[in-house]
Amino acid sequence: MSDIFLSYTSEDRDRLRPLVKALEDQGWSVFWDRKIPVGQTWRDVIGREIRDCLGIVVVWSQASVQSQWVMEESEEGKRRRILFPVTVDGATPPFGFGSIQSADFTDWEGGTDHPGYKLLIGDLTRHIQGIKDQREAEYSAKELTEQQKREEREREERGGATKAERKVNAGRERQTRLQAEKLAEEQEEAAKQQLVEEEVRKYGSETEPHQNVEKLVGKATGSELTKAEPVIRKPLLFGLGLIGLTTLLAAAIYWFNMNPIRKNIEITDDMLPEMVLIPPGSFTMGCVSGINCNEDELPTRRVTVPAFKMSKFEVTFRQWDACHADGGCTQNPDDQGWGRDDRPVINVSWNDAVAYAEWLSDRTGLKKPHRYRLPSEAEWEYAARAGTTTNYWWGDEFDQNGKVWANCAGCASKWDSSRTAPAGSFKRNPFDLYDTSGNVSEWGRDCFIDSYEGAPEDATPLETAEDGVCSGRVLRGGSWDHDPQYLRSASRFGDRPDSRNNDIGFRLARTP
Repeated sequence: MSDIFLSYTSEDRDRLRPLVKALEDQGWSVFWDRKIPVGQTWRDVIGREIRDCLGIVVVWSQASVQSQWVMEESEEGKRRRILFPVTVDGATPPFGFGSIQSADFTDWEGGTDHPGYKLLIGDLTRHIQGIKDQREAEYSAKELTEQQKREEREREERGGATKAERKVNAGRERQTRLQAEKLAEEQEEAAKQQLVEEEVRKYGSETEPHQNVEKLVGKATGSELTKAEPVIRKPLLFGLGLIGLTTLLAAAIYWFNMNPIRKNIEITDDMLPEMVLIPPGSFTMGCVSGINCNEDELPTRRVTVPAFKMSKFEVTFRQWDACHADGGCTQNPDDQGWGRDDRPVINVSWNDAVAYAEWLSDRTGLKKPHRYRLPSEAEWEYAARAGTTTNYWWGDEFDQNGKVWANCAGCASKWDSSRTAPAGSFKRNPFDLYDTSGNVSEWGRDCFIDSYEGAPEDATPLETAEDGVCSGRVLRGGSWDHDPQYLRSASRFGDRPDSRNNDIGFRLARTP
């Protein structure tokens, strides 16, 4: 597997050698020599390299924009969100790729101070290193888990842990807990620390110091001490001494670090997602039509899905902003100047979406297993198909009956290739869901895998990949800057769980 797959035409091969060397000088392996080993086919080798690489660099030239192979390779990079375009000769990227920022190498002569060079190398470095760091962390966690399992098996074979082992284990657990607490403290936002400091400064006041302490203690326990008799009297406060007061403040700071500051704003109906009951049933998951299928949509399989609820619309900015205002969501996403309110929220990661679901469940008092969550991939496709077996829920052809069905790159809507549309701008599917095709790609709960081989035959989400490493989470539905083929009900791709883009959003699900 190479780190980078270079997509280009044979006419440009010789002049791309300096670019290949520049990439290799960064320590990256580059696949660009198209020699095919004996016994293998061109499609097998190219397909494997594209599937396994960390990034695809496409060189748009006057010749490559006319190449069908370069277009196909670039489409795969765009679908996986690992495409890094370079332009030469003043070439304009083909239709459908204009929204992806390109590094202009027109006058590059091999220097490292060239703006296009710095842009490309900087973006690739952040992207590739981020993936490698995440894989290393997940691999380390997997190794630690395996080690613990081995130790557990050994203890069972010896008839249980010895007293010395229990002592060591207790020490390990305590050290792990202390490290986690320390990490939480280091990562907490400056705003929370500032709030605590403001409370502490109030202790210098001559007037009713015990009320300030009661307020702080109330926040540390999740409730205000307003109507009850004061728990801490003035004499007791003074009797605490420096050590006692320091301990109290440390406890309060720890609580703030481990819990987001909730402002408990009033939640109105328009801040809540409208949920639709999806009936139980079975369906064939994957590319059942045999048209424009990708390898990761195969093999098809029958999947049984129990009843569940799904939000009628993609989560909107109005709903997200309520979470942010209430302190449940730390991310305040940019709307790109397109507007907020009823437009689907964008620039939110998988981690952000999970945090939103947790906040909404807490604010509405839902308990497991009825809490809000992201839909599993099987639930999402079952609901998007809504009983159909065609490419799209309205038929096999995208422009069927000459109607505008969605917002994408080439959908004929007024928002095509430029921005999101307000939620619910197009016809709903038979399950009463809007925008399951286009507008924004939607996060799913599952890890992204490149084949359905051995996948579950029920709606259970795939929380870990086959190798134990979940480096990407699944995305479904396609978006405003995707071509129509990526809006098919079977189409799927993935991205890192911390990735935020202006064409990614989500919708919610929950068990009735």
